[in-house]
Amino acid sequence: MSHQCTSLVTGGAGFIGSHVAESLIQMGHQVVVLDDLSGGFADNIPGGAEFVQGSILDHELLEKLFRPTSSPTYTTWRLMRRRG
Repeated sequence: MSHQCTSLVTGGAGFIGSHVAESLIQMGHQVVVLDDLSGGFADNIPGGAEFVQGSILDHELLEKLFRPTSSPTYTTWRLMRRRG
């Protein structure tokens, strides 16, 4: 059974974060970018990444993003999509 990694990149709309997100996508990861756009730009987010606008200081948002799920063979973290 194959398992694709999902990576959360905070600050992924900034210069460094967007390059990190792009590299992860090229390595085959699913990428979710979490950014409040206070220092970055939505145009920097690479194609193929899912964008969630918000802050890492928003505990409710983080709880929604990370939901533990289980299967008989492994435990993984599933990212929930935020609809605005």
